[in-house]
Amino acid sequence: MTRKIFPATLLVLFTLLMASCGKTPDPKTAPIMVTLPSSLFGKSYDALEAEARQLGQTVTKDAEARTLTVKINGDQGLARTIYLKFDAEGKYRYAMEKIANTESEGAFAASLLSQGFTQEKTATKMATEGVFVHKQRGWVVFVSHRSDSDISYVFAPFDEAITSWSRIDAKQHAIGLWAPLMALDNTLDMVTRFEARMGHTLDPEATMADKGVYSFKTGNPDFPSTRYWLDVKTKSFVEECAIFVNPDKRPKPDDVTEYMRSMGFLITTLSDHGNPVYYNKDTNMAAVAELNKPTDGSAFLPKVQFFKGNPQMADSFMKEELDIPLPILEFGKYTLAEALEMYKKQPYFKSLDKNELGDVVNTTSKDFPMMLIWGGEGANADKYSIALLFTDDVRVINSTYIEKFFTGKGWEKYSKSAIPTYIDRKNNVMVQVDQSGNFGGLCLAFSPNEF
Repeated sequence: MTRKIFPATLLVLFTLLMASCGKTPDPKTAPIMVTLPSSLFGKSYDALEAEARQLGQTVTKDAEARTLTVKINGDQGLARTIYLKFDAEGKYRYAMEKIANTESEGAFAASLLSQGFTQEKTATKMATEGVFVHKQRGWVVFVSHRSDSDISYVFAPFDEAITSWSRIDAKQHAIGLWAPLMALDNTLDMVTRFEARMGHTLDPEATMADKGVYSFKTGNPDFPSTRYWLDVKTKSFVEECAIFVNPDKRPKPDDVTEYMRSMGFLITTLSDHGNPVYYNKDTNMAAVAELNKPTDGSAFLPKVQFFKGNPQMADSFMKEELDIPLPILEFGKYTLAEALEMYKKQPYFKSLDKNELGDVVNTTSKDFPMMLIWGGEGANADKYSIALLFTDDVRVINSTYIEKFFTGKGWEKYSKSAIPTYIDRKNNVMVQVDQSGNFGGLCLAFSPNEF
């Protein structure tokens, strides 16, 4: 009788002299023939169901669980009930199958190796978690030995994208932060396997399974835990995830922004209780770096949390580089008329104008196209005393580039002002970043130093 198999690949065992997941298979085990599930990743329920039925296999669909259960006649060491998992859009993501016993586990691992898979021993910190990759075909197999009665494998695409369901790479940054398995709609099973490979363990005290909340202890004092929030209805699919940070080991804001940028997340003008929000346009994912201590006295649990974004968030991207036309900083030295003549010689000068607020210098800068200059008070009313650089773009006035620009020129960041302030001690000048329009609009307000 001809055996009907999945077309992904035929795996034939020649010997069992190879180790599996840190365990040594019994060399007396007889060679067996096993097959991997379908490799039609990304295809629909209908496509996978049609393939299985064509091969004479029994198929059952569970739409709520997003699963096709496929049963193959016969059993040669592997339980031949295979679960094909789909995402919310009905696209096939991975397959999972139980392995009958440790002997079959060793046979399965040896068959993978004999057919071109490579065991990636550095991809896991747990001897009970095996990782096998076939880079040429773009496949990965995860073997989990949770107990002698709970052994299984997952067959999935080899994909190291930040939102991949089967990502191996932790995406760890130099500052220590790494990326949880942030693939939304993913299953708890895949999350558990990922966290196990990282060497993390379930935290029963912080986990609330009845609410779909699962926490893992990392053993890292700087980043002590990760957490996943599953959907409210079924408590089966990931909706949000986070990595928690030791309050005394919080990374610098610029370092966090660089870490987020390395994963494709750009900072926006949006905020959550004063914490910056990031957005990845390609994946439609957002993140908030909740690293600012609450002012209302509530518990401080700093973390970086990832969740589904909104395409409109791309309209809130901060500009990463700005054209800042630096004003003449010799306040009180020249009259307004003299200052205006001097501005005509500046490389960014475009034209002069006048409005109800005062004299205007129009600039060639697209970010700060207008500069308003004012005189002082009383006897200094005719003296050039203040310069205001205006923008109508919140992405500009909230850009982190402003801080880099001034601190890069040696200006001191002054932390005791309610408005972001930078001081040029050499010229005794300050600039305040008006992000709320207190000075008549969004602007950089230059004046003699008051601090």
